[in-house]
Amino acid sequence: MSQPQMHIVITKSEKNPIVGALLGFFFGFIGLFYSSPKAALIMLAPTLLSCVLIPFFIGIPMIVMTWIACGVVGYVVCDKHNKSLHNTVQETVQNKAA
Repeated sequence: MSQPQMHIVITKSEKNPIVGALLGFFFGFIGLFYSSPKAALIMLAPTLLSCVLIPFFIGIPMIVMTWIACGVVGYVVCDKHNKSLHNTVQETVQNKAA
């Protein structure tokens, strides 16, 4: 007899890291809500700090660095989400096969 087929239903979808990076870069911490609301709230602090420091001329470079960091964080968080999703599926397949 043949072995029964295994069906796995994935309820979470992958997130595109390029989209996460672009949204983070162009929209700052607001764009990070696509990647992770937690990351967006964390990046809110340096954004606000750089806005407060604009009169002291250090705020403008900080804003640029924060926007670049938001793009990097958007990419990394989406990539981490996808890897976690793949690991969960692999563990499920291994547990069901055993």
